[in-house]
Amino acid sequence: MRGIIHKTHAGFLTYDVEEAEADLVFPVVSVIQKQFGFDVLKLPVFSLTGPVVEMTRGDVKIVVSWDNWSGLFVMAIDERGDPEVAKIGAHLDSVINDLSPGKDKG
Repeated sequence: MRGIIHKTHAGFLTYDVEEAEADLVFPVVSVIQKQFGFDVLKLPVFSLTGPVVEMTRGDVKIVVSWDNWSGLFVMAIDERGDPEVAKIGAHLDSVINDLSPGKDKG
């Protein structure tokens, strides 16, 4: 799997992995915490399509979620998050295939 980075309708970056399943949201959140120093802002919200996790580091806020249209996504809330989404996306492309909860580790 590989993601794509593009701009949302609001003009901010999002990293989308269309073929990813919703069960990758929490492993991705963990990677973002460990590798990029983001914290979960509040308890995840569970929407009809999957979990929505708001994360923050200083004044930078991002959202990690999954929906039927984008698959898994990491999205900037404003322009301060754009550079971080680009860095996170590049890193996730190198590790996302190893994050699947159902992946055979043996």
